[in-house]
Amino acid sequence: MSSKQPEIYYHLGLAKTASTFLQNRFFPKLEGTKYIKTKRFVKLTKFTEASYLVSGEVDRNFYEAITFFAEKYPNAKPIVFLRRHDSWLASQYRRYVKNGGNFTFAEFVGVPNDTGFWKHHEARFAPMLEHLVKSFEQKPFILFFDDFKKDPKAIMRKLAKYTNTSFDIDKIDTSPVHKAFSDKQLYYITKYNKLHPGPKNGFKNWWHYRSRWLWQHILLYISVLYPNSENAVIVTKEQLHEVEAFFRTDWQACKKFAAEHSYK
Repeated sequence: MSSKQPEIYYHLGLAKTASTFLQNRFFPKLEGTKYIKTKRFVKLTKFTEASYLVSGEVDRNFYEAITFFAEKYPNAKPIVFLRRHDSWLASQYRRYVKNGGNFTFAEFVGVPNDTGFWKHHEARFAPMLEHLVKSFEQKPFILFFDDFKKDPKAIMRKLAKYTNTSFDIDKIDTSPVHKAFSDKQLYYITKYNKLHPGPKNGFKNWWHYRSRWLWQHILLYISVLYPNSENAVIVTKEQLHEVEAFFRTDWQACKKFAAEHSYK
């Protein structure tokens, strides 16, 4: 084995920022690097390739994930996608409801008071970016989910250039990874979740979630047949605007930070 250290690229896959697409459809198709999921990678004690691309989905553990990986591989080149707070938190909320959550969106985000299920420090990206730059020796590559939605091929080419890899665009499936449930479907499942909340601790919570997962998804599909209602909206435009306005300063700071510190 060569004594030369391998090139390591570390994708911090913030949930709901195209991470599933990248991990399942794009990264495995890159030629010129060895793609490894994070949990497998941290167990390695020997390197046999010249380049590695590591990706793992992160969420509320953003700071912990950065610190953990940077302590082992400070010379890794980090990659992160960001999504504007209103769109991102609404998507996180829809996933939360689908998985059995019973809070309203207002209770979930806690804006303007920090009383929600999702705490404000877990949604402010600018401090996360500052921690990212301080933790790694290499300049990060900061990308934006909206740019990916507008032109996914352009972003994929940028990623390939950054990682010194290549890919065949004709072999990349760019169709949606997950078909989103409608507000009406999620509205009715919140009613079910309110009536049947899960236990809050330990094995019981895991068992409860697993045992009712199938039933919840059956209800989601059946709810398509339910009557339409003007109230069947789980996130309103007014709520999205309120969240966007509340986190606007943080989003502007992220844009400025990326312009000054990100790989171009």
